[in-house]
Parts: sequence; C-alpha cells; structure tokens
Amino acid sequence: MAPATPSSVAEPTNLVALGARRERAIALIGDRYAEGLLDDDEVDRRLELAERATELAQLDALTVDLEAPAEEPGGPAHSVALAKPDTALAVPGTIPAARSITNVLSSSEYTGAWTPARQTKVLTVLGNTTLDLREANLGAGEIELRVKVVLGDAVIILPPTIRVTVECTPVLGDIKRDEGPTTLGPESPHVRISGFVVLGDVKIRYQAPGESWRETKKRRKRLAKERRKALKAGRGG
Repeated sequence: MAPATPSSVAEPTNLVALGARRERAIALIGDRYAEGLLDDDEVDRRLELAERATELAQLDALTVDLEAPAEEPGGPAHSVALAKPDTALAVPGTIPAARSITNVLSSSEYTGAWTPARQTKVLTVLGNTTLDLREANLGAGEIELRVKVVLGDAVIILPPTIRVTVECTPVLGDIKRDEGPTTLGPESPHVRISGFVVLGDVKIRYQAPGESWRETKKRRKRLAKERRKALKAGRGG
C-alpha cells in the first residue's frame, strides 16, 4: 500500500500565475491611486507588498477592496471596470489644484501646451513617463511634481527659464540631474520635484524649446569648445 500524502504539504505556487497576478495587482493599485481612492502612503504600502508577495492569496488580499462590483443577477449587462478620471487639459490660463498621471506597464509623453496641476502625482511602474514643460502652461508660483517610479523611467524636460528643486530619494535607482541655469532670479518659475525611484531612473534635463536631447548635447559641446578657445586666446595663445 502506498503511503498517504501528508495533508500539511501544500501545492507549490505556479510562478507564471504569480507573475501575471502580480502585474494585474500593480496595475489595479495604480488605477485606483489615479482615481483618488488610495492616498500616497497606502499606494506605497500596497506596491511594496505586491512586489514581495510569494502567494496568490497575498496578492488577492491587496486588491479585494479595489475590484469593481459585479452586476446584480438580472441586471443590465455592463462593464464592471471603474471609469478613469477625466485627464483633459485645463483651459489655458487656469491651473488645476491636483492631477494624476499613471503608467503601469505602459508609457506616455506630455509635450506642447499642456497644463500640469499645482501638484501633479506621477506614478510609473514598469513603464516610462516623459513630462516636457518647455511649452507647458505653468502659471505663476510653484508647481510640484510628486514622482514615484518603480522599475521604470521618468524624464522631466525643463526650459532654461525655470528654477528646480529636487527632493527625490533613490532606492537602488538613479536621479540624473542635468546642469541647469545659474542666473535665474527669485521671480523665475519654480518646479519642485519630490518622491522616490526604486530600481529605475529619474532624468531631469534643461533643453531649449524645439530642441532634441541630441541637439542639446551638440550645442553644449560647441559652446564649451568656443569658451575654451576664447579662454586660450585671452591668455595669449
């Protein structure tokens, strides 16, 4: 007679199913954060637990209260997905108080005459986000970008007329800040960049309007060469 299998031995977790469920959980957490259902501390807690989860049940517990309710029996057929908030640009000349930009397993690029909010929350998980502020409607006063990057990249492009304060925390990640202008006055527009990056990159660049990053680097090399040449001439060759 074959020995009985001990009831205490659990079936191993299917790693493919675990990975798919993790991606779905992270996407759902990101969507609900963008909808304002989760605050900053709660989204940070759930994303950390989702990355550390080793069982399907742990991931289910993180999202059970975030699922849209299923339709009642006999009710009309409809989608159970919650609608995302309207992200249409604000009317020129007005600055909204808050706005959320979320990219989970995706990427987006904001360029041209778009309008950041006074406080814009940017969540990037396994994706890429580019915020080009060179032609953006910033208005007067301070604009804050609260950036959270996990296994992704965020690129913030600034015109030479903007002051920037960087308060991001890297965790096994990088914050690559470009050399900015040094002659701006106290009345210059101010962008504050806060948040954190985990296993990813936050890149902060100064570029002239309409200029690509490659063109910016070529222009700077040319100017540096001209300065060295002028300095050498001033010293009598």
